[in-house]
Amino acid sequence: MKKIALLSIDVEDVGHLDYMKAKVDYSMLDGLDCFLDLAKRNNVPSTLFTLSDLALKAKGELKRAVEEGHEIALHGTSHKRPLEMTLEEFEADCVKGLDEINKHLGLTPVGYRASCFSLDRERLDILMNHLGFNYDSSRINFDTHPLYGTINMDGFTQVSEFLYRRNGFFEFEMPTISFLGRCLPISGGGYLRIFPWWLLSFYIKKYIRKNNLFSIYIHPFELSSLSPPAVRELDIKTRFRFKYNIKSVPRKLDKLVNLLKEEGFEFMTCTQAREFYAAEDELKG
Repeated sequence: MKKIALLSIDVEDVGHLDYMKAKVDYSMLDGLDCFLDLAKRNNVPSTLFTLSDLALKAKGELKRAVEEGHEIALHGTSHKRPLEMTLEEFEADCVKGLDEINKHLGLTPVGYRASCFSLDRERLDILMNHLGFNYDSSRINFDTHPLYGTINMDGFTQVSEFLYRRNGFFEFEMPTISFLGRCLPISGGGYLRIFPWWLLSFYIKKYIRKNNLFSIYIHPFELSSLSPPAVRELDIKTRFRFKYNIKSVPRKLDKLVNLLKEEGFEFMTCTQAREFYAAEDELKG
């Protein structure tokens, strides 16, 4: 079966982070250009899960992304976690986000990722049944994280270990591995920063020996050329999680992309992958 890699970035700024809100007036959004440069250098498409509040501010970069073959998806409006909203508020937030992206970029996203992976089945059903999305990428098996949600996949067909389908709607789960009896994410974010490359690459190679789908996610601040802001209000654990090894991320991401290419993975946008798997299902049917 074809090996598929999904490279994505959550287009948000440092001030959107839950532990940084109302603490900084500082931008590290230049990391988005760094991301697009990396994708262009490696000749790979990607998916940009975008906060609609940034659609105007980052309009130039987002238009560049579309011109270079990337996909724009929705990440909400302001990075408020969906599980902090009522169902009605969540649906209204999505509608507003879709309208704002359409207004500034002239396109309507068909994919979604929740801020902080904060989604449950009720809200997934709204994306699938009320709003016309084709896919979501908010599921991650890491319930020890205090901000993440849990999505019940009853009624979905499990296409592979981290891919689910219900009719034409797909759920792209973020990959995890078993580590000391716990599920541990290996696909990007803070885990790409904190783990040394030799350990991370060992577990990624172990994972892709058994799986033909691998998803990567990153944030602009992790690729920024600027130094992270000093915020006294943050506790030691949060400062460590935010700043540790941040300068190593561009190099590690480059290595990860090349590792997957060397292992025979083809990079696609989420919509391209969805269309591939939907076509495969039709052939099997």
